[in-house]
Parts: sequence; structure tokens; C-alpha cells
Amino acid sequence: MRTSILLLAALLLPAAATAQADSAKADSASSASAQPQAPVEAFSYTFTSPVEFIRVQLKGGVTYSAELNNPGVVLSFKPRDPGTQKPDIRKDMMGPPSASGAITFLVKPRADGEYEIRVQGIQAGAAVTLSMKAKTKS
Repeated sequence: MRTSILLLAALLLPAAATAQADSAKADSASSASAQPQAPVEAFSYTFTSPVEFIRVQLKGGVTYSAELNNPGVVLSFKPRDPGTQKPDIRKDMMGPPSASGAITFLVKPRADGEYEIRVQGIQAGAAVTLSMKAKTKS
């Protein structure tokens, strides 16, 4: 009887150790995927529908230059975190006018976080490209 208990313990201990190791790997993987993404420095995205949106991480206090290739649309930012204020959005009056008719905005989030970006006023069949990058101080 004592031999069968020892044999059973010998068989179960490696399985328990493997289950704990697998659990630890799963915990570290889930905590890694739960980490916030790094704020973006620059990106470009083409919207093809008025219901389309993207989500990006932006850094609070950083001024971003956002250029739209269609001046007839409205750029909208919505913070995903409750209680976070919308970023300050202003038309860039200092930049040179674009020959292509593009319009540039300065976007300054008040806080780090994930923001949902939409372009409203897209006509059916039209595409609007948003190019956004963090401005460097000169």
C-alpha cells in the first residue's frame, strides 16, 4: 500500500509542477498583453467610410501634426478612458498652404491614453488619408 502511495505521488508531482509552470507562463503572457501600447510617433491611415475609426495611443502634452488630404471633412478624437478630456485641436495657421488642398491640425492630448479617431463627412466612394506625427521642437 505504501509503495502505491509513493508511486502515485511520484506520478502526480511532475504533472503539478508542469501545471504551475504553464500557469506562470500564461500569467506572464496575459500581463504582457495587458500592458499599454507605446504612444505612436507617426502614422498614416486611409478612411473609406464615415463609420470607420482607428484607435491609437497618444502621449499627453505632446503636440501632433495631423494632416487630412480633404479639407471638407471633420477630424474627431475621443478618449477611451472615462474622465479623460478630449485633446485640444486647432487648425495649423503657421504652416505653408498645401498645393494639394490638404489641411493640417495641431492636436495636443491633455493626458496619455488611447484615443479613438474618426473622420466625419466622408462622401460615398471617397477616401480620406490622415497622416499624423509628433512635432519636434525646433
